[in-house]
Amino acid sequence: MHALVPTSAMLVVGYTLVARIFGPWRREGWLAPQKDGCALECTPAASVLHKRIVDAENSLFKDAVGIVASALRLYGPNAVMASFNGGKDATVVLHVFRAALYEFKKNGGKEGVLQAVYFHNQEKAIPGTMEFVKKTCDSFGVQLTIFECGYKAGIQQLVEEKGVRAFVIGTRSSDPNGKKSEVFEPSSLGWPPFMRINPIIHWDYGSIWSFLRGLKIPYFHLYDEGYTSMGYKHNSFPNPLLRKGDGTYHPAYLLSNWANERAERERLDSKASSENSKVTAALLLIGEEFSKGRAPVEYASRCMGKFFESGLVVEEVVLSGASKKQVSKHIHRLARSFDIVIVSGSRGIIYGDTTMVGIAETFRCGTRKERIIGTSDSKTGKVALVPSPAERISINGSPYPLFRCNNVYVFSTELEPHFQTVMNKLKN
Repeated sequence: MHALVPTSAMLVVGYTLVARIFGPWRREGWLAPQKDGCALECTPAASVLHKRIVDAENSLFKDAVGIVASALRLYGPNAVMASFNGGKDATVVLHVFRAALYEFKKNGGKEGVLQAVYFHNQEKAIPGTMEFVKKTCDSFGVQLTIFECGYKAGIQQLVEEKGVRAFVIGTRSSDPNGKKSEVFEPSSLGWPPFMRINPIIHWDYGSIWSFLRGLKIPYFHLYDEGYTSMGYKHNSFPNPLLRKGDGTYHPAYLLSNWANERAERERLDSKASSENSKVTAALLLIGEEFSKGRAPVEYASRCMGKFFESGLVVEEVVLSGASKKQVSKHIHRLARSFDIVIVSGSRGIIYGDTTMVGIAETFRCGTRKERIIGTSDSKTGKVALVPSPAERISINGSPYPLFRCNNVYVFSTELEPHFQTVMNKLKN
């Protein structure tokens, strides 16, 4: 990258490329800058959208609809869900899904509604994202599910409780995680069983904007302010290649070199990775003695000292009573504020039902019964409820396991002699 400010020649090339991309739609004035890409009321109905996609010059549009329609035939509309976070790729996928559901029903498929899931992070989300996601889904009759837990925990709940078998995702081959992805891709080892459907895996940046602008699809307003790739607040800014002389920015669809779509975001991610290598942690100590004012200072001090020696700085220690409500309240705040939350007790085993159920309620997931001392298939030892998506991590030399649910780790004081092993597990 040599220059950050586009030259006049570059912008002419950009306009030329846009004109070629949009073809016959350009005459209808659809290239004019529009808030949110286009007012929701001007977005075509599913039947009209389907016809325009089928008639479009870009065959990738029709192929994408066919891929999602195939998923609907395989799994049924009630078992297929779109992943929708408000980004441009996810927006394309949502409307491809609309057209595919119309095609599926037209060809005799059973009735069903379009379902979507959004994983929201209040601390990191770009302002306005939640509102755009909700407004879009409300406008098109999309049944939206919102999670504030980790992806794995939320997907586990959808698979187990709602019978979802496939997720339609806006991954493209140019994405960091999309280089080896296929159109139909089974979930990874260790995740709940489901199929990833990637209908736009072979699309490039130009195809995305051809679809959105050409078909009058409403998109998030920041793309008209120079944002070409959006993730979270910390790594999403206008693309410097679109900067004008007056300090404002050209819209995202005028980026002439599509390879620079993620340039600013990748630079910021790389910088953040090198500058923020420190992992933040909180320690939650649970026990009825805390609510009675008998705090085990010695145990907390030992834990913090050993964490520090291992390179993990505990920035907050919270003492809590053992009720489910108290546990859930503290976990809800700490899990969103720190990279790692370590849950333990002042003495004895901490794998009590109130602790585990409190964690499950925090992440809005179900529970399962598990023998928590010895191996999971042991004939002896206490049986307790643990969060359904919780991962059981065995510690060599100890019958007491470590349990992980999202970024929350639960372990007993009996693991203290194996502290270094526990720390190695946390770091990994």
